Amino acid sequence: MYTKNPTQSPEPGPEAPPNSSRHSVSVISTAGPLAPAPLDEGETATILAALHQKTAALEVEAARRQELEHHLRQRDAELADFLENAVECLHQVGPDGTIMWANKAELALLGYDDHEYIGRNIAAFHTDQEAIADILRRLLRGETLHNHPAQLRCKDGSIKDVLIHSNVRWDDGAFSYTRCFTRDISERKRWETELDRRVEDRTRELVESRGKLRKLAAELSLAEGRVRKTLAGELHDYLAQLLIVTRLKLGQATQEAMAYPKLQQLLEGADGVLDEAITYTRSLMAELNPPILGFGLPMGLKWLAEKFKTHHIEVELDIPEALELQLSENQSGLLFQCTRELLMNVVKHAKTDRAMISLTRDAESLSLHVSDKGKGFGAATVPTTLTTDQSLTQFGLFSIRERMEALGGRFEVRSTPNQGTRASLFLPLGELETVSPIQASRPMPIMHAEIQPRGAAVTLRVLLVEDHAQWCGRACGVCWKVIPIYR
Repeated sequence: MYTKNPTQSPEPGPEAPPNSSRHSVSVISTAGPLAPAPLDEGETATILAALHQKTAALEVEAARRQELEHHLRQRDAELADFLENAVECLHQVGPDGTIMWANKAELALLGYDDHEYIGRNIAAFHTDQEAIADILRRLLRGETLHNHPAQLRCKDGSIKDVLIHSNVRWDDGAFSYTRCFTRDISERKRWETELDRRVEDRTRELVESRGKLRKLAAELSLAEGRVRKTLAGELHDYLAQLLIVTRLKLGQATQEAMAYPKLQQLLEGADGVLDEAITYTRSLMAELNPPILGFGLPMGLKWLAEKFKTHHIEVELDIPEALELQLSENQSGLLFQCTRELLMNVVKHAKTDRAMISLTRDAESLSLHVSDKGKGFGAATVPTTLTTDQSLTQFGLFSIRERMEALGGRFEVRSTPNQGTRASLFLPLGELETVSPIQASRPMPIMHAEIQPRGAAVTLRVLLVEDHAQWCGRACGVCWKVIPIYR
């Protein structure tokens, strides 16, 4: 390729030919290839076919992409319709608390139109500002909320109880918006409130029933004590007296029949049977109303320990000698009866021949414990309610507990299989009463009497004090008699 170079100076040399140009030229070699040679028809057809093929492929790809774009737009529309018309309440909240979008369900729940709800701060619809502030703080920390309780204010002024599920969409570490799902639990809350009210009513009724039951248990215990005392008094005042008088008459008849050996033998046999009847009557009177309780609970427990030897059980006593108690008749009677029932449980169920009674007091309460090393049992709790499948033992424990609670005390049972049982009665010192001077001045009873051999005549000088005028026809009721007693 040739080009003019006007800046280049002519060099000296031979004279140019006449027909040559007066300007100098230089030859420059281009860097690119030389122009292609003309193509023949075959090569041109090949190139055109390749171009047509690429054009068709591009058209197919363009159609496929158009179809994908249409499918994506359709899916976006379906998803938008799904969210907009979902039965679950949905909304989006920006980082500043502004509601960016809400679906129809949420708007219908609260009763607002789009322009009344979207674009406003979410805090304006929460009744508890501290609660919504806490929700936003937790979401800003990246937490996810599940079943978070809240209350929303409706357009009509009513309040909806809701549960909120929410988390945050983050774009390159920046808070974009929250995804909030709101579930209306107002109806459930109403039923829960109603259920709580009913439970509270039933609980109050149960407490009142328990109070009535304790009162009935206390009245039953007092009634039982009165009936026992009445029966013991009837036995003492009538049956026992008649038996004793009959035995005295029989003793006189035996002396008169000394000349008739066979008759005397029959009378002595009758005297033995009568003696057994008197002994049984006295035992029955003691069982019904132990007179030993008149001398205090410790003496009653000692008598009870002696009495249970007949049941082939040795009862060990742990009662301080210097223990001073001031119990009312009802209190000492209740503790005595409960102790007797617990010892009977030992006899029937513990499968042991030893038990222990301990009686102590501290600054707050009086404690009475009945323990054994028998077989024990697994359910070491006192039943609080009665069911149709409970045994008499459980009813007895239930009765003891109710009677103790009626007096302000409590009853506890601790038991382990094959290691024994410990039943404890506690009575607050504030419930204790002052013993009467008459009771405090009573003499100590005679626990044992020397038994003379049967058949030996012993002359005793007896002071009879009786307020029944039927014995001698006088109202004084005091007689001195010397009576020979045959055993």
